[in-house]
Amino acid sequence: MKKLLIFYLLLVTLICSSCGGYQIDGLKYEKIEANHLIQDETISSYLLIKSSPNEKGKMYYNITLYCDFLRGTGRYFHYYQVDYKNQNDKYVQYYHIFDYSETYRKYAQKFAPHERTDGIKEIAVSIDYEYKLGSEEVINDNLKYHEDIITFDQTKYDYCKGLTLDTNPFIVSMDKIDSENKYKFNVTSTSEGNIGHFDMQVYAITKSGEIFPFYGIYHYELQRGSYSTLSYEEVTNSIEISEFFFELRYFKDESGNFENYCQIIPNN
Repeated sequence: MKKLLIFYLLLVTLICSSCGGYQIDGLKYEKIEANHLIQDETISSYLLIKSSPNEKGKMYYNITLYCDFLRGTGRYFHYYQVDYKNQNDKYVQYYHIFDYSETYRKYAQKFAPHERTDGIKEIAVSIDYEYKLGSEEVINDNLKYHEDIITFDQTKYDYCKGLTLDTNPFIVSMDKIDSENKYKFNVTSTSEGNIGHFDMQVYAITKSGEIFPFYGIYHYELQRGSYSTLSYEEVTNSIEISEFFFELRYFKDESGNFENYCQIIPNN
């Protein structure tokens, strides 16, 4: 009996160690295993992660997935899945199975509307689709990519305070409605070519010195052109923002290296 108990304890230990300490509660489909993709020639996809505290300081998030076909005819999305890991190392999964009769050139879905969480550390996307290219032959394919969320770095913020706008090959601008605490962000690349993608995280810094993630763009491919927020993003009027800190990472090859840029825009 004692030997059997020891065996079960060893088995449980082995299973737990193989999980890497992550919680994967409630996943219906297998967790996405994906690398950091630079760009794709058939599907262009990116993620928006919006977050803001409420009047009581509790953080709420929503995530939107965008995906566009870049070529082909007879285009169908079959299925997409998004897995993200929160600050407690718990994976949360969202997925959508398309009706085969639905054909889309572009598709977008907000799949985590106003969800309370302690923050997002990483996110992965998987998209199954089909299309025809120059013939009646149907091509079935899958797109996968993984992104690490950019965290606030005090050292980078301090460094950024001494920079001027002309040092950045990416120009970030902001429009706002002062009376309503609403903001729009625009990103323009000043360099030639449309290779690679950028990730950008916007952090809001309040007049009392608090810092929170406000707006994130991940895997935005330069072949899409300039980026502009589709609508104004709102912060509750009880929060007084002093400035916004933008950190942008530009990935242009498969090495995994990136160019890092930052910018501070006062909320004047």
